[in-house]
Amino acid sequence: PIAILRNWSFALFYMMAELWGSVVVSVLFWGLSNRIMTLREAKRYYPLFGLGANIAVIFSGQYVRLVSLLRSKLAVGADPWGFSL
Repeated sequence: PIAILRNWSFALFYMMAELWGSVVVSVLFWGLSNRIMTLREAKRYYPLFGLGANIAVIFSGQYVRLVSLLRSKLAVGADPWGFSL
């Protein structure tokens, strides 16, 4: 922990670099949805988008665990990357 405080600029850069992809995808999604929806549709569907995003976070962890278990049981010589995709 002390090394992180000593090198705070590198830690901040790393954190921002990791968050950059998520922020860009989120901004692009909401920009597109603002462009194609009317105000009436937005009032109706935006809460569902938010709910869907929160539920997806919960189930994505379970999905990754399932795929990891299935990949560990593959036969020798099978392509694990191709299977998980």
